[in-house]
Amino acid sequence: MVMNIFPDKILKMKRRCCPVFSFRSFLFLFGGWFYTVTVANQDSCRRVKFMKKKDGYALVNHILKNISLPVGMHTYSNCKNRCMMEDRCKSINMGLEDKDKVLCQISDSDHVQHPSDLKPTDGFTYRGMENKCCLSMCHNNATCLVGFTDKGYKCVYQAGYKGEHCEKAFKAVFTNLNATGRRGPTSLGSHYTGQDHDGQVTLISGIQQWTVPYTGDYRIEAIGASGGYDKHSSSAQYRGRGARMIGTFRLNKGEVIQIIVGQEGGINKQYSSSGGGGGTFVVRGTDTPLIIGGGGGGALAVKSRHEGCDASTNTTGNPGYNSWSGGSNGHGAETADSGDSAFKAVLTNLNANGRYGPISLGSHYTGQDHDGQVTLSSGIQQWTVPYTGDYIIEAIGAAGGYDQMMNSSQYRGRGARMIGTFRLNKGEVIQILVGQEGGINKWYYGSGGGGGTFVVRGADSPLIIAGGGGGTDRIMSRHKGCDASTHTTGNPGYRSWSGGSNGHGAQTADDNDSGGGGGGFYSSGRSGKDFNGTKGNGGEGGKGFLQGGVDSCRRVKFMEKKGGYALVNHILKNISLPVGMHTYSNCKNRCMMEDRCKSINMGPEDKDRVLCQISDSDHVQHPNDLKPTEGFTYRGMEVSTKNSVLSLQILFTLL
Repeated sequence: MVMNIFPDKILKMKRRCCPVFSFRSFLFLFGGWFYTVTVANQDSCRRVKFMKKKDGYALVNHILKNISLPVGMHTYSNCKNRCMMEDRCKSINMGLEDKDKVLCQISDSDHVQHPSDLKPTDGFTYRGMENKCCLSMCHNNATCLVGFTDKGYKCVYQAGYKGEHCEKAFKAVFTNLNATGRRGPTSLGSHYTGQDHDGQVTLISGIQQWTVPYTGDYRIEAIGASGGYDKHSSSAQYRGRGARMIGTFRLNKGEVIQIIVGQEGGINKQYSSSGGGGGTFVVRGTDTPLIIGGGGGGALAVKSRHEGCDASTNTTGNPGYNSWSGGSNGHGAETADSGDSAFKAVLTNLNANGRYGPISLGSHYTGQDHDGQVTLSSGIQQWTVPYTGDYIIEAIGAAGGYDQMMNSSQYRGRGARMIGTFRLNKGEVIQILVGQEGGINKWYYGSGGGGGTFVVRGADSPLIIAGGGGGTDRIMSRHKGCDASTHTTGNPGYRSWSGGSNGHGAQTADDNDSGGGGGGFYSSGRSGKDFNGTKGNGGEGGKGFLQGGVDSCRRVKFMEKKGGYALVNHILKNISLPVGMHTYSNCKNRCMMEDRCKSINMGPEDKDRVLCQISDSDHVQHPNDLKPTEGFTYRGMEVSTKNSVLSLQILFTLL
């Protein structure tokens, strides 16, 4: 869409025609010869031809100046030169003022343009000059000056005009700079190079800032963008059209006008429905609208023309077709139902996997209703509510992982789906943690639980929580107890222990190798002794939302031991452990507690102690660092990989 700005005073002037005289006619009328004066040869200097004097006459009503000159040999030359020095002078009158003075009158017209003003005047002499300005060579109220340039005249135009005859008005055409989508342009590029407004425009946050070059009345034409179209064959033909608005405004040199030029509505070639076109806004200062051209409406499977889908040229928006009323008096449209026209925000786990949350939004939400409303802090998404209203919130927890047991992925624990309606206020920040799939163990038995999905108002007021599915160990059939609970108490699993309740993580387990407890909102799940817990030798519990929401498990498989060897140059920690039945398990668990650990060395420290060395590399990455070492045993590991996360999400819909 474009916006045109140009001065309003482009007059289609009716030329005033002078009598057409041939060279012979001038000789006949004035006695036969021209007096010619040439000063320099530049366009800035005058070259004029004075006609034969006409004694006993003077031109009246057009005198620019009365100049008193002394009587002398060069009196006429003096008066003529005074005329030459005045750009607007086209003729002179000379007559006695007193016995020692001559009155020189210079005029801005002549006998050709105003023949009736050439009057008999006793004691005066009139001289005109060849005057091409009588042919109305200059347009738009420009001043025609005689004797300049090789053409014998030049036009001095008013601000805002140009061209040899002042026939070209200042004209500025603003575009959307080829920007598309919801965001405005980011660069002027060379779009305005060589145009009248070249160098007058800057760009700030997608809004063009134009500095007015001349004071004057400007005719402004603003055109809104058309709406988009969808997959239906006739949709492009019948989409909503933008408004075309025209007005005249007095603008002052140096003031800044803000301009947004609408961009075409979103085009949807795969499905039905399309986006509305952007409006074109011309604003004086920060908040004084001059003219606005509304954008055309979006369309859904449109098959014919509906004027209600076009932009309105009044102060109230059009109602669409089988739709709702538009906005009015400069305010956006607010009326709608709870169907597909409503604001909808779908937040995902941003394809993050493993124990830790996402680290970047990337382009996941680009072009969606909540584009630009979400930030990311420590893996938790922060969404700023765009409108005050009632929102349906649908939260889905992540599924648990699976192990090497056949059909384990078919029977793994499923996440909960929770739905509720909440009143949210514009500007408040909602914290959102979207669960990630539980750890997958393709080499051995046992898998991690899925992450819960949390929607939290402010810092610590939960709105809705959907628990993640439980982890499994050699599961062979469906057990509902492994799925997430839809109540305030967690499910008990299958041949397992009770879950947490009232927002707290699961704490119950035995003294053996039981898995870590699932985290809640207020507190984390129980961990085994090897992870600073108080009971059992099992895994690490999941972190509660208020504790950061980290997944519970790290799944690894240690390879066969290699006696008489140790990996050198990559040791993270030297840990002294007591000799006993569980010394190997203890060293292995210390490695699992250190995220960077990839291998361990074990060897005697003294008769009662074993040295456990955990390293951040292994024999595969650094084979030359695996050295023969008497009394030591080396073990590397295979770290389980994660499949792509399930399609987990949280859905906000504004009623």
